[in-house]
Amino acid sequence: MNNKPFTEAEGVKHHMTGLQIAALVSENPRNTEVFKLVKGAQPEPVPLDKEIEIHDCDEFRVVCNNVELPHLHCSDATSPTGHDGIVHPHPRSDK
Repeated sequence: MNNKPFTEAEGVKHHMTGLQIAALVSENPRNTEVFKLVKGAQPEPVPLDKEIEIHDCDEFRVVCNNVELPHLHCSDATSPTGHDGIVHPHPRSDK
């Protein structure tokens, strides 16, 4: 995701499970952990089977579990393990 905004055209809905959020960026969403990023607070876990309400500009981190990487020296590991993303559902017409 790398801070890429997602919209309804890419699958964002007003209510989504952690699994649906992970599926936006992962080919194997069942093998992930999802966290809602909250400014000034610790990230909040979003269980894969829990449905939450999505608000405009919500940010999430999807972390892949059990990823096998080639051997790297500590100084070579420069990329993050998760993906940050911002979801942008279209404004509701009922508001």
